[in-house]
Amino acid sequence: ENLILTSGCFDIIHIGHIHNLKQAKLLGDKLFVCLSNDNQIKKLKGTNRPINNYNDRIELFKTIQYVDYIILYDEEDIENERTLDKIMKIVEPLYWVKGSDYNKDDITKKHPIVNIKLIDNIPDISTTNIIRNITDNK
Repeated sequence: ENLILTSGCFDIIHIGHIHNLKQAKLLGDKLFVCLSNDNQIKKLKGTNRPINNYNDRIELFKTIQYVDYIILYDEEDIENERTLDKIMKIVEPLYWVKGSDYNKDDITKKHPIVNIKLIDNIPDISTTNIIRNITDNK
């Protein structure tokens, strides 16, 4: 079987997430998603995040038909992503999939052994933009 691996915060699930998960699933047989825990999101995005807590995000992911397995993890080393690297070595995915807001060279510096596929993001769709729209319309 060809295993596909991706990761993210997936704080507020939106059409961009669903698009990327669907495209990732089309690349192989099983899609594994590494889901960042709340503490990790705070380190990455700031103290006012996540909007949806870990348990709620897990429950949402259980309903997404493109996702076969959820890997719950806590990245100890945000800068070097060593925990994520260990997961990659265990799963041995055909592809590591990220959105087009990422850069292959940056990923390869942290994870030299992985085959990377970037999926074109839907323009202007992001959790940050959703939060900005909500706060601007108050």
